[in-house]
Amino acid sequence: MTRSTAIGLPLAALVATALGAFLGPRSGAVYAPGPGDVTPPAARSQEDPGGTQDGESEDPTDAIRDPVLRAKAKRVAALSAGLPGAWRLTEMRPAPPAQPPVRVSGILVVTEHVLSLIAHGVSDASLTGETRELVQAGAHYWRIGTFETLEMAAVMGHDNFDGDLVAEPRLEPREYEISLMANRLTLSRRDGARLVFERFDVNSFPPEAARFVDALRSGRDPADLRR
Repeated sequence: MTRSTAIGLPLAALVATALGAFLGPRSGAVYAPGPGDVTPPAARSQEDPGGTQDGESEDPTDAIRDPVLRAKAKRVAALSAGLPGAWRLTEMRPAPPAQPPVRVSGILVVTEHVLSLIAHGVSDASLTGETRELVQAGAHYWRIGTFETLEMAAVMGHDNFDGDLVAEPRLEPREYEISLMANRLTLSRRDGARLVFERFDVNSFPPEAARFVDALRSGRDPADLRR
């Protein structure tokens, strides 16, 4: 199923394409180690628990002699180390002429080598003539490549942008420009589409969630707590 946005698509399809910005036009790299990859600090070997000798650098990029390549490797390493965590979708700007959903929410969770996204949206009835619930979910291998872009390859996923629920082909590749500043993550494509996330810090089990679990355990309907 093609994710490209083209003038002339029905408005319903354009809105669906807007929510599909994260999975957008497929391009580039399938997940595979590359010669220029830099392993983030969290993934370093634990074979030497004693640490480095006095005077030795703990940063493997310092061993790169060429200053330009060393600077690039440090940027790649910083992105690789800064991306893991939980992120909340706060902004969606689809590629023209697609129209964004009137409401959209999503969570992106990034681990060392795999990221997962779930997003829900509601189409604008004034544009499409109907309100549609749009859903997308998937897990993907990821890395920061030598071009300092986010490279992804699907583990599995699905969406209903075209009406029916469609499964994602395995290892379907994607590539995004990435900007990571403090707690703000921006993913963008060359066609103008952009997704913005803010870091979603979770340090403990929420007290409200604990009350829901207690209600479930006691035989009460947790929905009663939401009224």
